Amino acid sequence: MSAFLTFENEEGLNRCINYNETVQDDPDFEQFRTFLGEPVEIQEASEPTDIIWENRHFSAIERFKRTTIVIGIVFLLLCASFGVIFKCSQAATKPLLKYPSLNCTEVVESQGHYLEERAFAEWDHNFEEDGDEVDDTVYTGILKCFCDTRGPGFSKTSEYSGKRSTGKVEAWPICETYLSDTMKARVLGMIMSFIIVATNFVLRMIMISLIKWIGEDTHSQQLKSITNGIFIVQFLNTGILLLLVQANLSEYDVPFVSSALDGPFTDFLPLWYVGVGYKIVQTMIVNAIFPFIEFGIAYTKLWVFRRMDDGFAKDSYKTKKTNMQTYIDIYSGPEYLIHFKYSGILNVTFVTMMYGIGQPVLFPIALVSYFILYSIERVLIAYFYQ
Repeated sequence: MSAFLTFENEEGLNRCINYNETVQDDPDFEQFRTFLGEPVEIQEASEPTDIIWENRHFSAIERFKRTTIVIGIVFLLLCASFGVIFKCSQAATKPLLKYPSLNCTEVVESQGHYLEERAFAEWDHNFEEDGDEVDDTVYTGILKCFCDTRGPGFSKTSEYSGKRSTGKVEAWPICETYLSDTMKARVLGMIMSFIIVATNFVLRMIMISLIKWIGEDTHSQQLKSITNGIFIVQFLNTGILLLLVQANLSEYDVPFVSSALDGPFTDFLPLWYVGVGYKIVQTMIVNAIFPFIEFGIAYTKLWVFRRMDDGFAKDSYKTKKTNMQTYIDIYSGPEYLIHFKYSGILNVTFVTMMYGIGQPVLFPIALVSYFILYSIERVLIAYFYQ
């Protein structure tokens, strides 16, 4: 049997809260340990406004079953996200992995006036007579540094003369393939960053619906579950999957894992910062400006609904609504939700602390993220949300 008790004064409330400890420790109160032959257990009740009354009928077993189903769904969603990120990351990183990461200033100084000649020789070694790139390329970095240090008037179609392996002296745009690979890697990397942030947005919406479906019996517990759930999913998608898709764990004898994670990086090598670290920085930059994008989406949605309601008359007194509540829902703005914003702050903090030592630029990016979120929230709470 369960009962809710109310008290007229705080002294009675405090005595009730301390009931369990008092009757167990003091033998004089032994007769009060049971009621109708059953042990008495007193717990502090939630505020009535905090209780989700329609979820009170769910048992702990039912919630456990639903939680298990939600975990399974989230796992499948993360697997799908892993597949997308894996394919995009491979496409974005492959062009960069051909060229070693070097200090071009030292290379230019060491090669001197032979730089152009040796750059042409390296290009000739990796290209067929008709100008097609060979399958097994071997670049030492001279061609890369030569192309990166060209001055004004240089373009990827600029031709340079040199002696081919056939003995002929020919002119070819030796930087065209390298510059195309670099541009392709940058564009694909930026697209992948937007995909990750967009995936986080979709996962957030799905997680909110799934956790509400679990049936927590208090708003505070539901908000806690949503905050923690969204943070874990976003952190895995942002900070962990990007690391795993390029990781090489073949030296560890872990069933299935060693064969699945066979990327090019066994450690945080200099080229890792070019191929993976750069994408993490890009993702955090996109994540920093995403509040503006999200506001644009929300405002556009409301604007469309309002224009459909007033027939594009731009007159808030002209409406097709037949009751006050539906009119208020359109013109008062969306409900202010704070749980997923905490999750976003935690995600930025954890990703920054995880990679910031090796990539210090993440710290100012995180600072900008916090400032943008703080500023836009102040404005939207005053002029946009309900």
